[in-house]
Amino acid sequence: MNRYKSKKTLQIGSLIVCVSSAILLTTACSNDEPPNLSAVASNGSHKTVTLKQPPELGASSGDTKIKFVTGSYNWGNTKADSGDPLTLVQDKPIYRTESSGQVELNFGKTQPTKIRAKIWSPDGGPNQRLNVREGIVVLPEEKKPYVLAVLAKWENGNQVTYAASFDTRTR
Repeated sequence: MNRYKSKKTLQIGSLIVCVSSAILLTTACSNDEPPNLSAVASNGSHKTVTLKQPPELGASSGDTKIKFVTGSYNWGNTKADSGDPLTLVQDKPIYRTESSGQVELNFGKTQPTKIRAKIWSPDGGPNQRLNVREGIVVLPEEKKPYVLAVLAKWENGNQVTYAASFDTRTR
């Protein structure tokens, strides 16, 4: 009987060692490293920045500071889905700005390689694509409320959607 217990104990001990080793190897070999992004400083020099999550998008229009809501993204090994831009900003501030005004986008430490902007109309009107030049979006001339959606892409395949509500009827 003691011999049976010893053999059983040895088997259980071996099983524990195998399972522990498998967990350790899986954890050690996982590729959860945050992506390295090459950023260009204002003086033109390059710097590698490591971000574990998508950068926040701040902006300004004249003296108005704007904080965009982060929506769906593909960042490193993480994918997150959100609703459309209209849903994202439902309970968020509405920024009052000038029609035909400029919104200067600020991604912080790293700038994306490609930026697209689009207007979503809360009244169900057609979406309108806007030009983005050097991180600046020119707002439409029409005076009305709308949602500005920004899609930013980085060279390593990361991409993030952002949204903010604007009203150009009054300032």
